[in-house]
Amino acid sequence: MEITYHNKLFFFPFLNTNIIKSLDYFSTIYKFFLPDQKCVALKAPYAPIYELCKLHNTEELRKLLIEAPKSELYYNLFKNKCDQIYLATNLRLVVAEADGTVAYDSSKENNTFINFKSKTINENHNTRPAFMVAQLSKSGVGTAYRYSTSVNANEINVAVRIVDSAKYYPGLDAGAFRLSSILLQ
Repeated sequence: MEITYHNKLFFFPFLNTNIIKSLDYFSTIYKFFLPDQKCVALKAPYAPIYELCKLHNTEELRKLLIEAPKSELYYNLFKNKCDQIYLATNLRLVVAEADGTVAYDSSKENNTFINFKSKTINENHNTRPAFMVAQLSKSGVGTAYRYSTSVNANEINVAVRIVDSAKYYPGLDAGAFRLSSILLQ
């Protein structure tokens, strides 16, 4: 679905026309209550992307990201999970470790264990606004509107800190992932 707002065209492959009834959608503030009673308030168009982030931010993803550096087998299990998220959302997916090392980028074809270990999938993302805020804020959510040199287009970014349940690796910060929608010109 494509929507024009302030002379900009937004592309939301995951929305259908019944969800958005008017351009008032873009001035609406959505509040999301997190399990620990924290509240995140986001303006559209970030809100629907955040909904997808919440859906895919799982303990399984966290465990796979932590295990990925150990072997090619573990990395491939992690990559398969990322491929599933990418196919389910039809949005660009970037997953980065806590230090900003990119473990997966759906816009790249070089998502391999060797490239992950050599840190060449994509440049370090520890200073990208959405990633930085997701990692440092209490809410664990960061948003940004920025130009991406990877896809040569403006993107709407929503990043979330990967769930930090103490079930598998207590106290270990896994990183964050970002979903991005391209702004069509």
